Amino acid sequence: MFFVPSMPCPYPEAGPRAEHGMTFFCCVTRPRSAGQVTLSSADPLDRPVIDPNHLGEPEDLRVAMAGVRLNLEILRGRAFQSLRSHVCGTCEMGKDEVRQSP
Repeated sequence: MFFVPSMPCPYPEAGPRAEHGMTFFCCVTRPRSAGQVTLSSADPLDRPVIDPNHLGEPEDLRVAMAGVRLNLEILRGRAFQSLRSHVCGTCEMGKDEVRQSP
């Protein structure tokens, strides 16, 4: 599990930001799943076929979900109570053609 405090860099499309941010992230660092890389053709310049097989083993999915649940448990704690104003994924993103039409 990773916890990364961050301050987003302003860019013209988003406008200036004066707020700090944070990211909670977890990943399976010792997966049981194994992917494979195969040739797509006899041409050495062709790109290979890459199948990472992420979460291909049930144990990997269980570990990943346990990490997500731990992140949520931490975020629901008293220490983060004042910071729970905006969770990623709830804000409008991009342009919506339907709403922009008159």
